[in-house]
Amino acid sequence: MIAMSKRQQILMVVGAYYPEVSGGGLQCRTLIRALSERVSFTVLTTTTLAAGQVRDLIDDVPVYRLYVDPQNPWTKFRTLFQLLRLAPELRRRCQIIHFHGFTQKMIFLRALARILRVPVIQKMTSLGYDDPLSIRRRQGALAYRIFASASRFVSVSPALSDRYTTSGLSPSRL
Repeated sequence: MIAMSKRQQILMVVGAYYPEVSGGGLQCRTLIRALSERVSFTVLTTTTLAAGQVRDLIDDVPVYRLYVDPQNPWTKFRTLFQLLRLAPELRRRCQIIHFHGFTQKMIFLRALARILRVPVIQKMTSLGYDDPLSIRRRQGALAYRIFASASRFVSVSPALSDRYTTSGLSPSRL
């Protein structure tokens, strides 16, 4: 079981974060606000705004934004190197990594979490996209194994819970 204490540090990984707007970002910010008196948070996100800050402070929470241009694959490599440079600092800031959704960019981060032996909470956000059956079908066996290695899973709907159960993953981790 993953227990949270006053000193617990959680790294929230989300596709977009305030002031950029996304469903995952809004849910992430809501969780941070609800638990901020008991938990210390850091946010890692990507941005498509080339002029954006790499380090930011939103609601007294450190936010790291990594620029990615979806049309330019070279920015993915640059972002990977930025992430590798940030890894030691992020490691000091987290005892748990909480992923909001599952995308290609999270595969490397999940592998890094495993190497660093940091427990992972995986929130499933989108039926047909980041549920276990869809990941296995759309992204392949390796992505599925990485996804399935999370310590705990969070479902935001009964349909996602059904997909999780149908996939054969342990019900005790949901």
